[in-house]
Amino acid sequence: MNFKITQEKIGEVDGDVLVVEHFSDAKGFIGSLAAVDELLHGYLKLVLQDEQFEATPGKTLLVHTHDKIKATRVLILGLGKKQEVNAEVRRRAYAAAAKIAQAVKAKKIIIPTSANWPTQAVVEGLLLGSYQFLKYRSKEDQAKKRNTLKQVLFLVEKKSAPDRLQQEVKRGQLYAQGTIFARDLVNEPAVHLTPKTFAKYARALAKHPTISVKVYGEASMKKMKMNALLAVSQGSEEDGQLIHLKYTPAKKSKNLKKVAICGKGVTFDSGGINIKPSGYIEEMKCDMGGAAAVFGLFSQIAFLQPQIEVHGIIASVENMISGKAIRPGDVITAYNGKTIEINNTDAEGRLVVAEALAWAEKTLAPDYLLDVATLTGACMIALGYDIAGMFSADKNLLHLIKEASEAAGEPIWQLPIWSDYKFMLESQIADMKNTDMTRMGGAIEGALFLQEFVKKTPWLHLDIAGPGWAPKPHLSYLTHGGTGFGVRTLMNFVQNLK
Repeated sequence: MNFKITQEKIGEVDGDVLVVEHFSDAKGFIGSLAAVDELLHGYLKLVLQDEQFEATPGKTLLVHTHDKIKATRVLILGLGKKQEVNAEVRRRAYAAAAKIAQAVKAKKIIIPTSANWPTQAVVEGLLLGSYQFLKYRSKEDQAKKRNTLKQVLFLVEKKSAPDRLQQEVKRGQLYAQGTIFARDLVNEPAVHLTPKTFAKYARALAKHPTISVKVYGEASMKKMKMNALLAVSQGSEEDGQLIHLKYTPAKKSKNLKKVAICGKGVTFDSGGINIKPSGYIEEMKCDMGGAAAVFGLFSQIAFLQPQIEVHGIIASVENMISGKAIRPGDVITAYNGKTIEINNTDAEGRLVVAEALAWAEKTLAPDYLLDVATLTGACMIALGYDIAGMFSADKNLLHLIKEASEAAGEPIWQLPIWSDYKFMLESQIADMKNTDMTRMGGAIEGALFLQEFVKKTPWLHLDIAGPGWAPKPHLSYLTHGGTGFGVRTLMNFVQNLK
């Protein structure tokens, strides 16, 4: 999709769809809507009255201009009360506009801009709303479904506006492209996206001079005594991988902040011997959504150019069933020396993420340590499909991530690391067990487990089990499948950190 900025007048531009905004508390028409209605001699006002259109968020109305202006159609976007409109409202509105444009096979749309307009969010909405995963459809089906929208024309009034607008367009493109990169990874069938495939993606990203990569196979991890990660992997024919991506700013300076972000990369989770039932197992290719978020960040980080050192650590395995698979009741010794009794092989994600956290803290000594993981169904029960759970004892890190998520439009809710629940992890024969047999407080229990593998570094855990996958998407910029949740939050976080 190509974005162009022009100072042409609103009624003199050719295009398939002209998009204008309407507010529910506006007294009459204002801004671009008023200008277009005047060009159409009051036609839009008559149509809106006839349709009893309410300009609440999510409401749209497509009107044919009958050649009275150069644009073929006018799309009216309801945004709600003007004072309550924020970047997320517009992100959703313009994602809906992209879908409507696709429905009428539009190739070019025209969007008038206004003062203090959130261009970045609009661009994100347009690109994410246009997202399609057609890779495995037939050529005939691809041709029928492929998005026709090729150009977006932004209309500006002031001569100084284009420079600022162009910067925001570019930023919106980077954020959307990072999210789409992650979506594509999550949507890949597990037969194609294996731990070794993840490693290939990492090596491709490392072709940029500011990014480097080191991949540790199972032989290396055995020497490192990463037995918890290897225990999850041992039931699979696919070798597990520990992938270390590193971004260093082109302009190096002293005392660079250092951030390490660990991603859960379980490319397929059968549950192991505690096998998942039908109705759940079919979508378990999505259990690498945390790793996909880290990859999404690294796909654009060289262009974002944050002035900090960023490390991405992907612990990638398959959790499968075989005669070699780990059993309930087994005891393993993790990288940090803790012994773990396995009482549920389907609580595998915390094992691989714990290894990544312990390794990152010891090897990299970061200023901040994060992990992103589709960790617990319990977090989905608590917060649903839209909201991620956030756990940390560090108030500053909580604030930084909350601020980054709000700007990104990715809702995150703080949940407690309730130390009184540590009894859930008590084992009769080992230092700890990987889970309790009750579902109560499961998201907190998972965070408490991970906390045992971080000694002193400020650490934050994001459980994206809900928002990482959209089985029935109800937001306009989502489609069924991978959402790329977390990418934009991570981008904001590394950009804002000094």
